[in-house]
Amino acid sequence: MNAAENRLVCLVMILAFWGPAAPRLAAQDMLDVAAGQMATGQTADARVLVGSAVESATSPKQRNRALLYQAYLETDEDSASTRLELVTGLAAGQAEAISARERLGDLAFSRGEYRQALTNWLKAADTAEILKNRQNLLAKAARARLRMNNPQQAIEILERALALGRSSEYGTLYYYSGVALLACGDPEKAAEQYLAAYRFAGNPYQLAALSRLVELYGRGKSAHARQWRNRLIESTAGTVFDPAEVSSTTDRLAGPPGTYSIQLGAFSSLSRARAQAESLKHQGFDPVVLPAGSDGLYRVRILGLASRLEADEVVKKLKKNGFSYQLLSPEG
Repeated sequence: MNAAENRLVCLVMILAFWGPAAPRLAAQDMLDVAAGQMATGQTADARVLVGSAVESATSPKQRNRALLYQAYLETDEDSASTRLELVTGLAAGQAEAISARERLGDLAFSRGEYRQALTNWLKAADTAEILKNRQNLLAKAARARLRMNNPQQAIEILERALALGRSSEYGTLYYYSGVALLACGDPEKAAEQYLAAYRFAGNPYQLAALSRLVELYGRGKSAHARQWRNRLIESTAGTVFDPAEVSSTTDRLAGPPGTYSIQLGAFSSLSRARAQAESLKHQGFDPVVLPAGSDGLYRVRILGLASRLEADEVVKKLKKNGFSYQLLSPEG
């Protein structure tokens, strides 16, 4: 018997023993059990408990929580919105109301109703007390402004969010600041924000920020541009992405047209490919491990060599250090 079932057995015993005095405790217990069921995907059982909790709730807080859970469990979007609106009216300023407002914004955004989404997210942000939650809501509001083609207003919202203080949402705020600034025609400031997002540890938009930096700077033939491309390729190596899709992306990022590359090995094992790359780095080279191709092999290459003269210089060093290699021309 699992923990949720144990709690249900206890609940039944309490109801049988205490009779009329039990509903207040029963509603709270049912919601606690339902929360666990929702977290583990037992939605059918959760619906039964939540429905009973709505009927037996003896306080506005319990009823609001039960209605909020009902909205989350509702499969029909219109019915979910109706329940959420009810919660926002009953619990203004409370955690349940903030969650309901956020969810209403999410539903509106998914329907393309960006103004309605913006209104709900801003209202929720105005009453959210936890810094991270408020900044998350403001980031969503900025996204709505971007979808409405109002990048300047998006920047204003993001500046407001950043001014609230540092939190784990900072990386997301930096990233969307970059998006908004680029939409305003300011690539230099956009790059600064993308770089800040890339450097912010644990940011879910870290790889997206790096990809944006490659778009801005990585297409050139300079060593700096090559470094950005290499960072992106290394960041995507060994991920769960589809190999064929990653290989296609890698081909686009390997370097601008007209550049040379040098292959130093192809391995069926990612660990062996990385070991080869490390040995090359110790000798002063700048290799990357490409994501596995459709043949399942991880290739170690030096990419983006701007000319045959530059490629030949690298080849000389490889020969001197005893490395095997294959020079790849721009034509393949």
